[in-house]
Amino acid sequence: MRTRTCRAIFDAVVAATPIIRDKFRRFGAVAVDVTVLALLGELDIAAMANEKAAEVCYVGGIASVRGIKEIVAAVGFCRSEVRLNLAGTFDEVGLKADVEKLSGWDRVSELGYLSRPQVRDVLHRSVAGLVTLHPTQAYMDALPIKMFEYMSASIPVIASNFPLWREIVETKGCGLCVDPLNPEAIAAAIDKLMANPDLAREMGARGNEAIRQRYNWEAEERKLLSLYGQILAKSAS
Repeated sequence: MRTRTCRAIFDAVVAATPIIRDKFRRFGAVAVDVTVLALLGELDIAAMANEKAAEVCYVGGIASVRGIKEIVAAVGFCRSEVRLNLAGTFDEVGLKADVEKLSGWDRVSELGYLSRPQVRDVLHRSVAGLVTLHPTQAYMDALPIKMFEYMSASIPVIASNFPLWREIVETKGCGLCVDPLNPEAIAAAIDKLMANPDLAREMGARGNEAIRQRYNWEAEERKLLSLYGQILAKSAS
């Protein structure tokens, strides 16, 4: 369906990101962005933030376009004695075999699919969380929930340097943005956080604060309920 057509058919549009929202608004449609973000308290481990191992983590679906090859290669480039907690399942036939050939694989703890309490434990152990997805249009315009879950767990994020993501990560001071196609750049970010635990804790604390103040489902819920109220009021009049 064409974007401009929605104005004539729907009372309002609920978009997944601000970029999509603005596309509809340009044609005069009533539109809000409602993103699936962190649940307050679910992964909050700020009280245990000092209990860290020499580990970083990736949690989520494992695919080439999600940067798994670059992440594993990056761990191999790291100067620090860091391990990668890899939580999730491989989405592509043959991908695991290819990744196992990379030099960094001997530093990977392959954990498979985890329950939510198990994810929380992995985040508790890890110094930082990786979300270095490839620069496809779908990812560049998206807001990945794993980034907000890392922030909720009070660990800094190492994220792709997309403009939308940089606006959050660098403005809030909650992590580092890198070229997701450059394993050496990813490795340098990991090493920086491993070598500066105070910096990592400070970034993690700022990320957790951003979640509590802005990037949580309760805040998104209020936007959605406000939109429903506007639609009902318009119908009543």
